[in-house]
Amino acid sequence: MKKLLLVLLVITLVVSLFVGCIFVTADGGEGEGEGKIVFASDRDEEDFQIYVMNADGSNQTRLTNNSAWDVEPCFSPDGTKIAFASARDGNFLIYVMNADGSNQTRLTNNSAWERSPCFSPDGTKIAFASDRDGEDAEIYIMNADGSNQTRLTNNSDEDWEPCFSPDGTKIAFASLRDGEDAEIYIMNADGSNQTSITNNSAGGREPCFSPDGTKIAFTSYRDGEDAEIYIMNADGSNQTRLTNNPGWDRAPCFSPDGTKIAFVSLRDGDAETYVMNADGSNQTNLTNNPGSDIGSSWGPFILLGGMGYVNIDNDGVASNEQGYIGLSNPEKVIEFEDKAFESAIRDCFDLDDGDITWRDIGYRTALDSDDFQPKGRISTLEDLKWFVNLQKIEMQECEVEGDLSSFSHMENLEVLLMWETDVSGDLSSLSGLENLRAINLSHTGVVGDLSSLSGLETIEEIELVGTAVKGDVSCFDGHENLEVLELEDTYVTGR
Repeated sequence: MKKLLLVLLVITLVVSLFVGCIFVTADGGEGEGEGKIVFASDRDEEDFQIYVMNADGSNQTRLTNNSAWDVEPCFSPDGTKIAFASARDGNFLIYVMNADGSNQTRLTNNSAWERSPCFSPDGTKIAFASDRDGEDAEIYIMNADGSNQTRLTNNSDEDWEPCFSPDGTKIAFASLRDGEDAEIYIMNADGSNQTSITNNSAGGREPCFSPDGTKIAFTSYRDGEDAEIYIMNADGSNQTRLTNNPGWDRAPCFSPDGTKIAFVSLRDGDAETYVMNADGSNQTNLTNNPGSDIGSSWGPFILLGGMGYVNIDNDGVASNEQGYIGLSNPEKVIEFEDKAFESAIRDCFDLDDGDITWRDIGYRTALDSDDFQPKGRISTLEDLKWFVNLQKIEMQECEVEGDLSSFSHMENLEVLLMWETDVSGDLSSLSGLENLRAINLSHTGVVGDLSSLSGLETIEEIELVGTAVKGDVSCFDGHENLEVLELEDTYVTGR
């Protein structure tokens, strides 16, 4: 009975599906300054197909063309791929395609009903829902190429609508395990520690994390017959209503900067995509079509930072104000208003003179603030936790504070230059960064034993002048790559 109920919900209320991702592109042109929306629509025929448009609703373009439904699209973090659910093979399965609609490829292959694909923030995994192991849907995870499909939940009732936290460590999802009304649960990305966070008689669905991971937007029927958009803290506290309309509002998702929420609304008769401020104000219709246009979530994005986040304006010009960029057009030439920042990017990626394109930068990210005061959100090292792929950080003589432990997850980090800053912490936090080649933490508050760095086989330069670091230089005896070791005014012996 539960299976039949869920099937009927999907057929009759397709607009409730988690079916769209808004993605910030680097393309120039009118209407593109805030990015792209990928969504599903039945405007051209009875079956839903996938479309893309600018974030202001302009330039709506069809990507798929099949005799069966294609729904629930979601961009990959780099913007080059779109995962989606398709019934073209008879039952819903997970597919992936290029962002322009080409190379549509099936990732899952069985007789089950599989939907709600969601990329992990680093783009290596896709979470999805499947009933392959029984009548009830469960949450699964797989590699982005479809390999290593693994079950995460195992309950007697439905678990579906997974959504990764921005740091990739958690997955929020909807579950019917507590009764007839779905509740929002959260679990570790490996499926452990599954915990309900809504605990309401009318439940909650369609969770979406804010970019900083502190909030979750969701859908609930708790205040009447029509679904509305709510927001709560990531632990489930402070649940607050944002919309109030006679037609339901569903499928919320934050914009990349966290200031807006996109959602789907039936208030105008047909399902349309709306956007509002994160506090619920200024609700605006982005689509206006006789068919149902369903797409209401800002998708994952690549961050490229310089003294803050980098903004791409309508002309494709990069600046150092708060903003976000993606890599949907890798051949797009990047123009820099700030020549010092351009120089930092060239230095970070070893780029010669000439045009810089997104293909030059690829999946890499960097943050440089050479002799600048940090702007935007970069004021503490904690702000860097979203930059998981950083290769180089250079902040000299900056008013940036924080603990070295903020770098412990940056497995690709090669260069860490932060002399004369307010950084503190123990050197042991860097011991697991196997790609580090250069460290300069001179005249900072770092402490610890020099031997913490002796296991870094790739290290070439260490400068810790004027710090409270202790130990003996003999820990580097026989180290083949170390060329520079500056330890004046420290407690290190054997110099």
